[in-house]
Amino acid sequence: SKLAILEYLTSGMTANFDMYLTPDTVAQASLDCGFRTVMCGGLNNFSQSFEELEAWYQKYSDPESLVGFRLGFHAEYTNSRENLERLSALAHKYQAPMYTHNSESKSEVEGCLERYGKTPTALFEELGMFDFGGACFHCVHMTDEDLDILKKRNVYVVTNPGSNTKLASGIARIEDMLERGV
Repeated sequence: SKLAILEYLTSGMTANFDMYLTPDTVAQASLDCGFRTVMCGGLNNFSQSFEELEAWYQKYSDPESLVGFRLGFHAEYTNSRENLERLSALAHKYQAPMYTHNSESKSEVEGCLERYGKTPTALFEELGMFDFGGACFHCVHMTDEDLDILKKRNVYVVTNPGSNTKLASGIARIEDMLERGV
C-alpha cells in the first residue's frame, strides 16, 4: 500500500478511493504517508464479514481523519442474496450510501437475469440498497431502466475505461448518463 501511495504521489494524485481486502493496513499506510484515502468494503461470499465491515465503518468514520470508510461490496455475482439483504439493512441502519461494481460485463448481467429475472441494478433497487445514494463502478451494460434507477437514487457512476479495455467488457453509455444527469 505504501508503494502504491508513493506511485500516486509521483503522478500528482493526492487521494484515492480503495476497495481492497485489508482496510486496516491500507489505513495505516495512508496515515504513515500523510495520504488521503477513502476505503470501501469489498464484502463477498469468500472474504470479509459483516462484523468486520461494520467495525471498519465505525472505526474510520471520523471526518477529521485522513482516512474514511464507506459501506460496499464487491459485486452482485460474488454475493449471495442473503448477503445483499444484510448489506441493505446495514445501509438503512446507518442511512449510508452503498458502493459496488455493477454491470461490468455482459455475462455478469446475464447471470443476474438468470438468477433473479432482473439486472443487478434492478435487484439493488428491489432490495433498497441505494436508498441513501452511493456509487457503482463500471456500469458498461446498463438498460435505460437501470440508468433511471441510478438517477432516482442519486447514485454516481465511476467509469473505468482502462479496466474495461483490458477486459474487453465494452464502453459505458456515458452520453446517456450525462443526458439523464447521472
